[in-house]
Amino acid sequence: MLSATDPTGRLIVLSQQTWDEHIIRYHSDVVPDWIVMAVEEPDIITRDTLNSTSRRPVLCYYKCNVLPAAYGHDLMKVIATKRRRGQVFDVDSAYPAHHVKLSQEEVIWTPITPSTSD
Repeated sequence: MLSATDPTGRLIVLSQQTWDEHIIRYHSDVVPDWIVMAVEEPDIITRDTLNSTSRRPVLCYYKCNVLPAAYGHDLMKVIATKRRRGQVFDVDSAYPAHHVKLSQEEVIWTPITPSTSD
């Protein structure tokens, strides 16, 4: 259905099946563009420490200021799992979130913030 590349070069794919059978069913208000924005321009990427294995990491992409103010949520969250073969990750879910779950997620990427001092 769609694919996007994250800032580290990982290809993230959302299948039509996942869109139809999970996201539309359980998170029907999510828009595909929000998923692309969260993957291509995340504010933070984490590794889910509860559900990841060394061969099949589960990554979480968070993006602020994507959702309309009426949602009452601050973040868009996209969860993707590495395929058994290759370097492609498949989207498992995408939904509005209140916060990053640092108790079960390890930060693996944040954008570089330029220094204002010399």
